[in-house]
Amino acid sequence: MSSTNKQQHHHNQDELHSVHLIPAADRKVLGLVSGVVYSPNEVDEQGDWTSQEDIENAAHNFVKKARKIGVDHKGRAGARPVESYIAQGDWQIGDELVKKGSWFIVTEVTDAKLWARLESGELRSFSWEGKAKLIPGIPDDPNDL
Repeated sequence: MSSTNKQQHHHNQDELHSVHLIPAADRKVLGLVSGVVYSPNEVDEQGDWTSQEDIENAAHNFVKKARKIGVDHKGRAGARPVESYIAQGDWQIGDELVKKGSWFIVTEVTDAKLWARLESGELRSFSWEGKAKLIPGIPDDPNDL
């Protein structure tokens, strides 16, 4: 999960991928948080973008090897992934369009401080942590392909 002083914008400046909270009745689990981790061919905050194939590989490796949730790419958070999938078609959650090929995740939150940060809006999005190789000759904007 990621906090930032500015909204996380992608290719279209009007789009914002945000988390969605579902409070839980179970006292051990405070709630579920769901949202898009990354969408194909959208420019992110760092000016990078990636293909659906690379997103699928990252999502599959996350499930096979990592399955760890942190906050601001530091340590582990009081949350664990319970669902992770690639959208097989466009669909809507709230006011947000989830595009085909997007990596979507649901996490179960067990830490009260983390849940409070989510409820307050301090934490608003998921952020994909990883390494990537920049390929020379690939345009900065996927629409220029």
